[in-house]
Amino acid sequence: MEALNFLKNMQNLPSDFLSDPSTQNQMKNFWSMLDEMAVNNPEEYSKFIKKNLEQGAEEFKESSGKSKFQGEFSYCIKTYTENKRQIVLINMCCNENVLEPLNDAREIADRGKVNTWRTIPVSFSKRREKKVEGKKVMWYFDALVHSVVIDMALKDLKFKAYVTGTVCMRLEMKEKFKLLYEKGEFDYFESYKGPDNEPSPQPQFLDPAADPEEYKKYFKGNTHTELTERTNSQKISELSLTPKPQKPKSTIEVLTSQPVLQPKVQEISEEPKPQAKKILIEEIKNYHIKISEDKRQGNVEVNEHEKEVEIFIHLPDENGMKGVILDATQKSIKVRCLSFACEVFFDKFSLDDRSISAKWLKSKKRLIVKAPIII
Repeated sequence: MEALNFLKNMQNLPSDFLSDPSTQNQMKNFWSMLDEMAVNNPEEYSKFIKKNLEQGAEEFKESSGKSKFQGEFSYCIKTYTENKRQIVLINMCCNENVLEPLNDAREIADRGKVNTWRTIPVSFSKRREKKVEGKKVMWYFDALVHSVVIDMALKDLKFKAYVTGTVCMRLEMKEKFKLLYEKGEFDYFESYKGPDNEPSPQPQFLDPAADPEEYKKYFKGNTHTELTERTNSQKISELSLTPKPQKPKSTIEVLTSQPVLQPKVQEISEEPKPQAKKILIEEIKNYHIKISEDKRQGNVEVNEHEKEVEIFIHLPDENGMKGVILDATQKSIKVRCLSFACEVFFDKFSLDDRSISAKWLKSKKRLIVKAPIII
């Protein structure tokens, strides 16, 4: 912060003062210090620059009259970075001032038609961290979405999983790291998580892509307009330590171009089909499996246990769970992707469809679905 204050003070000084030898000597020493830091300790230099840019952006928001909003905590997502050295805790919070979900036309989507939601705006707080055992570090974030998103996530566990994927993907884009949520390595907590055991979220400024006022500046009606001017806060946030050959896209252009996964997976089966599909039926014990004949690049195994069933689905043409749609009821589990489609029906018992879990084994290209049995 000292560096930022130094630069701001220099801007406010009269021009003749800058010609003073002592002032020039002070400036020379200051830049020499930064040059030396950049050569001898580039990591600390990067942190130093980034910290001052972030603080400068915060000060600009405060001076420009922007308001901070405090979210209402709902639940916490726990996951890991790719190397598992960082534990990431994302506190899901809501506030009515956040931009609502958008449809294909980039307009506010109908709250009652979740299947029309294509983009869920998210605003993240600054990263906070705390060292734990060994070399591991806990990273803490508050994710702010509109209240209607949280309301739907609490009603529908499948939609809650989609929100988790969307929020983690946006956080990856913002922080430039890779998370393991796609491999099923995430948990939920009912209490707020912070480095200093804070009881509730802290007030935060909205990211431009989640701010209704900022959004209206760049999108008029149904037409996606080119960004002609950037606010000073965006200029600061887009500064890089190394020059880029291409003009970077604005935050809104990047985030709103990312489609949200289809929330209502059960509606997919209602799409009109050009012709009837042939179905192969395999009878096995207390259940039977239907496999679509035109999507057979895979195989299914079912193991029955006393309290749960396990379904192993080998999908050699898939690289992860992104393209796999899972739907479940108390009497069946349906899995669909581009190369394979099947449905397992349970004839003599029912499943607890609220507690079904799925995990992707990358090395074996296998999806494992576990479902508790209820009598």
